[in-house]
Amino acid sequence: MQVLIRLKYAGINGGCETFRARGEHAFAANRSKDTYALGAEGAGIVAAVGPGVTSLMLGQAVACNSAAAFAEYGVTQAVMCTPVDEASPQAVALSLSAVTAAAALEVTAGVKEGDVVLVTAAAGGTGHFAVQLAQLAGARVVAVAGSEAKKQRLQALGLERVINYKEEVRT
Repeated sequence: MQVLIRLKYAGINGGCETFRARGEHAFAANRSKDTYALGAEGAGIVAAVGPGVTSLMLGQAVACNSAAAFAEYGVTQAVMCTPVDEASPQAVALSLSAVTAAAALEVTAGVKEGDVVLVTAAAGGTGHFAVQLAQLAGARVVAVAGSEAKKQRLQALGLERVINYKEEVRT
């Protein structure tokens, strides 16, 4: 059951788009295609609903995955869309990066109060969500980033330990 989304915002998810372009992992079928859509995460307005779709309605704002978000319009499965108050850049970030961080911390790792969590690429799309979700769980967070500006942004989140790997060297 598919929907057509008029996309307003797209996220650039470096890992996912690289896998798509190279035809790696879940995107191996792309190797044999002449063309394929890029843009894993987006936000927009439902422009049309396919037969049997009852969870979304025409004109509804959604965040979505797998909708060719780099295009003006994209088709995706209705289950890949989450209704939001407004199609916005923030909604895009929640659609893939935040879900990835939540799944890693809550489902895979089972992070709980008192745990110590190391987050690499902590200032990136998924990383900054991982930092904040781990904090909300009561974990102690050690964050790793690659510049002084990123380190300062992470320190502003109240972290006790942020490592700028380009500056800090331990022997």
